[in-house]
Amino acid sequence: MPITGLSDRRRLPRLLKIRLGVRRNGGSDGPPKEVDYFVFKKEDGATDEILKLYSGTPKAIRMMLPFEVDALDPKSGDELVWNENNRAYGRAHGLKCKGHGGSASEPDFAETDDEEWAKRIAGNAKAQPVKLPNGRYRIPCWGRDCPKYAATDQDGKKLPGHDADAACKAVVVLRAFLLHPTDDVSSKDYCRVLGVAEIASGSRNTMIDVRSSFEVVKLYTGGRTAAVPFKLIRRPMKTTSTGPMHFTLTIEPTPEEWQRFGMTPPSQVFLPEAKRAELAALAAADVNFDSVKDLLPRALPAADIPAESEPLGELVTADRDQVLDDAQRGDDPDPDPELERELSQLERDELKQLCGGVPGQPQTLEKFREMVAAAYSWFDTWHAEGEGDRPPLGLLQVKHARFIKEQVLAEAPASQQVIDIDPDEAA
Repeated sequence: MPITGLSDRRRLPRLLKIRLGVRRNGGSDGPPKEVDYFVFKKEDGATDEILKLYSGTPKAIRMMLPFEVDALDPKSGDELVWNENNRAYGRAHGLKCKGHGGSASEPDFAETDDEEWAKRIAGNAKAQPVKLPNGRYRIPCWGRDCPKYAATDQDGKKLPGHDADAACKAVVVLRAFLLHPTDDVSSKDYCRVLGVAEIASGSRNTMIDVRSSFEVVKLYTGGRTAAVPFKLIRRPMKTTSTGPMHFTLTIEPTPEEWQRFGMTPPSQVFLPEAKRAELAALAAADVNFDSVKDLLPRALPAADIPAESEPLGELVTADRDQVLDDAQRGDDPDPDPELERELSQLERDELKQLCGGVPGQPQTLEKFREMVAAAYSWFDTWHAEGEGDRPPLGLLQVKHARFIKEQVLAEAPASQQVIDIDPDEAA
């Protein structure tokens, strides 16, 4: 039986942290020093293989989101892969609270499990903390206007009204698959997952640029960000005209790769390129008599046929035609169960695209609906009850999909069809 408040929680099992800076003097001299590369350390969970593959000072890493960028924990509502919050840290107890407020004029809420902290922060907003069923406390979040927010001016000095020990700041935490660094699609290591990595950044430019990049990815994948490889890079940027150079994060544009994976079902993204091409070829194969005739028993020569028997060649041909016709129309007394399986949403979307339509845009699906009606009519599955009655898409099965693919390929111009040439004949 499920446990209330526990069995419906979801999170990614993190293998390692990837840092964006290095500690000064072993960590005893102030905050980390920013560097222009990704920092991998064994003590942060990096395996020997990862340290070897991403050795030196790597300025780019390959990653992939296992969930959509806006996926949430169904219980807590917390973001699973792209988590932005105001996070306050204590000197001895780590994370004190996290919230979503922008300012005193645009407040939101934060949560903490420290009662004294809750009273202190809520008191600044002249409010009372609210104890939640999970034992935590909900308090107002003022973001940059909270006395515990480490707000600074352009010179890095703390702004008036903020505590000297303020340690709250806006932080984004990215959790994603770390991929093998190779971008050679023919390599067996292409898209090989090394583990779930976590990267935290307090850069506002990183938050805006990376999140905006995922919106760009959606344009080339049909709205998908999960199961699409991307390259995360360090980019030099001056955030102020007189300030020092910083190294923010952004995603390197690779629209051709995004398009290729946008057209690849998530269930196939980790297959080698050759295997995906093989599956695509099988799905689009036009199986007809000529393609299988060499597999059928050949008629015996006339001299070998007993006089009293019927012509064997005619019997073989007639029997085969009847079997094929019965199979196409679903009259086989022992049909293949796979042919009767209903299509998934992803498989229906692939058929829509094959017919020239765009999933989610009904006005582009007229051709697709015509093909569905024709398939239903062929297998005697469904009949329109009146003018304008559209065929239900939920009844589509594998046999209907095969029929539609054969019809679309048969209608394609000869210039778009693949022609196999015998090398001996070509010579």
